[in-house]
Amino acid sequence: MTRHAVTPMPALLWVRAFEAAARHESFVAAGRELCVSAGAVSRAVKLLEMFIGVELFVRQARGVTLTGAGRAYAGAITPAIRQIATASAAMYSSARGGVSGSQISTWR
Repeated sequence: MTRHAVTPMPALLWVRAFEAAARHESFVAAGRELCVSAGAVSRAVKLLEMFIGVELFVRQARGVTLTGAGRAYAGAITPAIRQIATASAAMYSSARGGVSGSQISTWR
């Protein structure tokens, strides 16, 4: 039996908070979108930064700005977040008599 090393993955909650904050370049706007406080978004992003060991935002008195690493990470994860959202919407629709689950893989 071959054993594969498991690559640690950050909590999806942290990634989702980061992605929303990156799109808006605002913890406040991301919090509104996710129905949580700006502080909750900030904590989730901080935990993600600690997990990956990279600063993703420059925090300033009047807001946040993506770092170069943050911009690159957002570009890499946004398609995956969209894919999860699309698959979830399709399953939701399927469960209510809409699109069948087998059609999900054909959406791109």
